[in-house]
Amino acid sequence: MKRLLIAALVSVVPLAVGCKKKEGEPAKEAPKGTTETPKEPPKEAPKPVTGEDLAKRYAECWGFFNAKDWKGFEGCYAPGGSSDLVDSGLPVANSYATIFEQHTKPIVDAMPDAKGDLELTLINGKNGVTVALFQGTNSGAMKTPMGEIPATNKKVGMRVAHAVHFTDDGKAVDKQQFWFDNSTLMGQLGLSKAPVRPVTDKANATEVVIAKDDETEKKNQESLTKIIDAFNKHDAKGVDALVADDLVWSEIGMPKDWNKKEAMESHEAMFKGFSDLKITPTTTWAAGDYVVQQGTFAGTNDGDVPAMGLKKTGKKMSLTFLQIWKFNKDGKLAGSWGYWNGVAFAMQLGLMPPPPAGKDAPKDAPKDAPKEEPKK
Repeated sequence: MKRLLIAALVSVVPLAVGCKKKEGEPAKEAPKGTTETPKEPPKEAPKPVTGEDLAKRYAECWGFFNAKDWKGFEGCYAPGGSSDLVDSGLPVANSYATIFEQHTKPIVDAMPDAKGDLELTLINGKNGVTVALFQGTNSGAMKTPMGEIPATNKKVGMRVAHAVHFTDDGKAVDKQQFWFDNSTLMGQLGLSKAPVRPVTDKANATEVVIAKDDETEKKNQESLTKIIDAFNKHDAKGVDALVADDLVWSEIGMPKDWNKKEAMESHEAMFKGFSDLKITPTTTWAAGDYVVQQGTFAGTNDGDVPAMGLKKTGKKMSLTFLQIWKFNKDGKLAGSWGYWNGVAFAMQLGLMPPPPAGKDAPKDAPKDAPKEEPKK
């Protein structure tokens, strides 16, 4: 029996040894008709861009501007992205080179210490709107559609609004609109005697709101629709019923904010001075308690507006505006902040001379950037 076991072991061992690959021996080829492909680890799907990511990028790009980091700033714009300084008389720019040359450089040349401190950031889908406190010292010549203005060495402190649409990766914007009230700028620099808001040097606390597409946002948009309908009917009492008693109404072109009583009186005065005054929204979306609206504010000045020192001109005006509305828990309007260009308003009514011929015509037609519809 032992002999049989030993014989069996002796016959098996050579087979096992023979299965081992000798050093230097080439690897055996796979049988014909078969292929061996090394398996690659599965690729992770890119993480979706969140509203928080966009808000962070927004702040980062303002930081590049403040630091005058133009290489970093360039990365904030998609190739062929458009930029519009709304109703400024400057042409729409359709590339970073023209954005920098026509929109950014003139500001920095006039105010080398220019900076913006973000106060409010609203995000809905790929759409964003911010309000920032813009500050600077006018220590350089300022180029405008009306010609070059020598340095005044005065300080500027005013709030500006900015609307953008982000690319799918959230790293750049393909379209932006910027509201910068030139009437406030001229007043703060001492170049205009018209009453304007005083220079502000202290920014409000930063607030970031990301849209949730919830019932509150939908109801706030419905409330705003009712307010606009009442306004367009020149129904001051109808508007009054939809706003809170502690309302704060702010228009960038006006020298101070209004309370509810002052706002309603102002509306009634405008209805008398512009019998066909109308708001036409083009874009409306919500984020939390806020509703963002863009559109036109137009009418014919066929009556006096004593509160503005405006006598009937018989001329038509049409302004492109950005309005930020805030609603309280009861669905009533608690705050309204309007951004538009006061110089455009004055020019259209013949209160200021227009820019020299050809200066206000865009050299390039704005390209249509791909847009994602904001959440309703």
